[in-house]
Amino acid sequence: MSYLGIYIHIPFCLSKCPYCSFNSYVANPVPEDIYIKILLLEIRLIYVERFSDYRMVDSIYFGGGTPSF
Repeated sequence: MSYLGIYIHIPFCLSKCPYCSFNSYVANPVPEDIYIKILLLEIRLIYVERFSDYRMVDSIYFGGGTPSF
């Protein structure tokens, strides 16, 4: 059985740090509904295109943005 680890980048920040080179945006309010809808669509499309031979996700990491935001 093949396992897959997933990283989900949350690109929303309270402010843009001068040292940051990640894809991030200052957003207030955060467009949570739109972001989740698009994220789920992207996961479905990428899974079918590249990862359909994997049978189980063994780790999911959420990162990016301002963690407390």
